[in-house]
Amino acid sequence: MRELHDKLKHSYSEVKYLRQRMEHLSAENRVLRREPRKGKRDAVIHELEVELQANKSERAEMEEQLSHAFGTVIKELQARVNALTAEREGALGGHEAQRKGGGKGAKANGNPFQ
Repeated sequence: MRELHDKLKHSYSEVKYLRQRMEHLSAENRVLRREPRKGKRDAVIHELEVELQANKSERAEMEEQLSHAFGTVIKELQARVNALTAEREGALGGHEAQRKGGGKGAKANGNPFQ
């Protein structure tokens, strides 16, 4: 008899625990099934996402403009280097012709250091 009484007592406490657990899970289920509320916070988040996307697009456009400007500067500098190289070669060519052709004095004798 004592044994049956202990089993009954244990069963009551188990039922009590399981009821509390069931109530807790039911409350949690109600919270999870609720539809999310659309509020001010969601509007602000959407606004920030739109602004972030606009900033990314603007940044990409600015990078493209910068790349184009940098490429233009490089082309201009390369053209200038080519022009200066041609000018230098023209000047050296004229100097060589003068040196070979008709120098007087020690230079004409083959000693360029006098």
